[in-house]
Formats: sequence, structure tokens, C-alpha cells
Amino acid sequence: GPQTYQDLLKTNTIGCLTVVVESNLLKRHLMPDLKHEDYATWLNILKEINTVYFINEKLAILS
Repeated sequence: GPQTYQDLLKTNTIGCLTVVVESNLLKRHLMPDLKHEDYATWLNILKEINTVYFINEKLAILS
């Protein structure tokens, strides 16, 4: 389902391993050099696009 910037402020529910994002967005929002850089990146992207969507299905396993 959808998730907004305000939703993501509460907790990072976006797994970096499974993200699919347009390359032009990543070029405009490079990951900063700090702890939890992926979380900061998703928040910055959500300021621009407003909503992200999730697939309720396991797509990868990190072992």
C-alpha cells in the first residue's frame, strides 16, 4: 500500500535491498555520508514525490 513522508517519519519501513526507484531521483538525492543514509535518502525523495508504494510480497532474503 501507499506510504507518505509523514508515515516514514515514524519508522523506516523501506528495505534498501528491495527498493526500485527511477535513476533520475537517485541522481538528485544522493545518499549522504552519515548513519542511516538510506533512511535520509528515502525521506528526501518523499519530499519530492509525496508517496511510495509497497508490494506485500517477499522479493529478497538477506542472509
